Amino acid sequence: MIVQTFSLDDLLNGDEEGVPDPLADYRKLSYREQLEDLQRKHHDRERELVSQITDLLEDSLHSKPDPRIRHFLDDFTDAGEALLTHFDKEEQIVFPLMYI
Repeated sequence: MIVQTFSLDDLLNGDEEGVPDPLADYRKLSYREQLEDLQRKHHDRERELVSQITDLLEDSLHSKPDPRIRHFLDDFTDAGEALLTHFDKEEQIVFPLMYI
């Protein structure tokens, strides 16, 4: 069995013969399209996941009260709020500056 290896740079740049550039289609997009794609695929999805995980933790806590779950829920809520605040700042401040 022959195993062909590639460096990370080769994979990212598509330099190695037969290795497609994973960012080729993405590089064809305008900055606006890239930012919209980022928001749609990552920000919107992460918002959904934070909400879903919070709901699951709350359901779990209600069905079987446990201080460990309460502690985890509190920590997760803090982290989720920080992440969502970060997304809001990017979308309201950073992204509009990049559209110029």
